Amino acid sequence: MRTNEASEGRGPGAVQEIVRRWFPGCPAVRPLGSGGFSGSPVWLVETAEGPFVLKAFAAAVARPRAAEVHRQMERARAAGVLEVPAVQRMAGGDTLAAAEGRLWEMIGFIDGAAIDQPQCEQMAAALSVLARLHAAFQAADDGHPSPAVDSRIVAARRMLARPWATRCVEVGSAEAGPGSLRWEVGQRLMAACAAVPRPDRFLHRIASLAPVVLSRQWVLRDIWSEHVLFSGDDVQRVAGIIDHHAAGLDTPATDLARLLGSWIEPEAVVSTWWTDRLAAYEAIRPLAGSVRRPVPFLAASGVIFGLDNWFRWTLEEGRQFGSISQVCKRIDRLVAALPAAREILEDWAQSRV
Repeated sequence: MRTNEASEGRGPGAVQEIVRRWFPGCPAVRPLGSGGFSGSPVWLVETAEGPFVLKAFAAAVARPRAAEVHRQMERARAAGVLEVPAVQRMAGGDTLAAAEGRLWEMIGFIDGAAIDQPQCEQMAAALSVLARLHAAFQAADDGHPSPAVDSRIVAARRMLARPWATRCVEVGSAEAGPGSLRWEVGQRLMAACAAVPRPDRFLHRIASLAPVVLSRQWVLRDIWSEHVLFSGDDVQRVAGIIDHHAAGLDTPATDLARLLGSWIEPEAVVSTWWTDRLAAYEAIRPLAGSVRRPVPFLAASGVIFGLDNWFRWTLEEGRQFGSISQVCKRIDRLVAALPAAREILEDWAQSRV
């Protein structure tokens, strides 16, 4: 993740004061140059014990919530899932440091790289790790609606109220020069409108869904291609699964859909594409039908509503992100997945008639 010292209001000296809570010496500290869009500061800390990552939770995250994230990470590692980053404790035993209005963590650095278009063997390796991770996490909590399904009902209603076609007209009449974030996203909005000219064919079905009760447990909720790192020495091996800050209680289908949705291919319109990829997961942790069945729907709708979020954040709310090119790359990947996602959702809606 790129960090901007000026915009964050801190340089290496200020960060070292936080680092010393874990490492009393003066280890080398520098901004970590890759990551996502959350805006949470991330720093690489090079110590005699090896490299670590200093990362801040979002400012709104309370200590009990952050502590639970760390408890689940440690639980997974204790169960042998060493692809989860190690959480470093301070001398007093705490894993969290409060500074500058945020909670900070120190975790082990994982040397690996994300792959945008993995081979089948790499997908299988990732899903095998995910199965082990789910098995290690908190036991099932039944009898509650799935937040993943609830969020899609809300998103469908919001998208029906603010269709992409309406946004296209507004973007076309707005003044924005080439190269600006608004202009770049506007071009991609028009491509999305062309790829999905009749989203109402499935949006009304999603919007009318009743809350779905599914088995819940601790899951990652934000596992996608950028958060699965493959080893540089063996590209068939998963080096780590990073960024657990969004984790919480939901159906395991949420993670399966999020990850496979980030790797979705045109062939995904065929049901066997999902069966073949889920086989690696189920070889370790068999899925109940109620968990397996919604995975394609959750993945495809995640593509649609993920794009809608980006359009709303950038075109309506005017949010700014550190890198226009990173934002455009993410949106481009979602737009490329739209034809398959649209077909999956249209078939899903038709099957519910």
